[in-house]
Amino acid sequence: LTTLRGELRVDHMGPEGRVAGKVYAFAASGGRLRLEAVSPMETPLRTVAVEGGSPGTFTMTDQEEQRCIEAPADPCLVGEAIGIELGAAHVAATLAGSVPLLRHEKARSTWNRCGYYEVTLEGEQEGWTETLRIAPEQGALVVTKAVVRGPEGVVLEIEHRDHSRTGEMMLPGRSTIRTPATGGDLRVDWRSVEVDVDLPESAWRTRCPEGFAVERATCQSTGAMPLLEQVAPPPEPEATEEPGEPGEGGEGGAGGEEDIGGDLGEELGLE
Repeated sequence: LTTLRGELRVDHMGPEGRVAGKVYAFAASGGRLRLEAVSPMETPLRTVAVEGGSPGTFTMTDQEEQRCIEAPADPCLVGEAIGIELGAAHVAATLAGSVPLLRHEKARSTWNRCGYYEVTLEGEQEGWTETLRIAPEQGALVVTKAVVRGPEGVVLEIEHRDHSRTGEMMLPGRSTIRTPATGGDLRVDWRSVEVDVDLPESAWRTRCPEGFAVERATCQSTGAMPLLEQVAPPPEPEATEEPGEPGEGGEGGAGGEEDIGGDLGEELGLE
């Protein structure tokens, strides 16, 4: 991902109910993110911006509540703003069709007869795993699903579908993100998208209108996903059976299995 700009239709279901609407999204490498929620009349409702860095700066302007927030870009602040507790770099990567990866010591892959590689990452800490589905599509490999499991069960699930080529990238037309620990369920549909566009540095901060209350916010992370990499491309699948030549195992079974390494950065259009 270098830069990305587009219009989204989002639908979020959480403990406080359902929220749906239009969002303009801007993202860039280095964990930079801007999300602008607008009304049907294009009136700004809430703007969230994150500057890159570690941890970076989080700013938010809420027009309805007439308040502004400025704080370090903790994932729980991003989570409170968008309903899914992920860091800005993970949100940006997910919008671009990638997924957050578990910090891991070992990876293995199999070719599934249904037409995708299944890659399993074994986390650095006991009880943590991530399973990826990586499928060939239009001459490229794309991530279609990722499930992160901890000792208590599933903590993150992402699905991408309806991929199409935009520039040199394969982008999903629809993504679904679920975080069971916080009860979040977010569906994102791209209405339009551009890549490799010029975005000003001022995009990564919001301006607080005169008269709005300014807060220095803090939050408490759920701690459900402490083991994710910052951003990294998925490891390259190297199953012993080629696509189209499935191995033994019956309907829907997998082909051979082996340990893997490398990356899919070039083929997935990731930096």
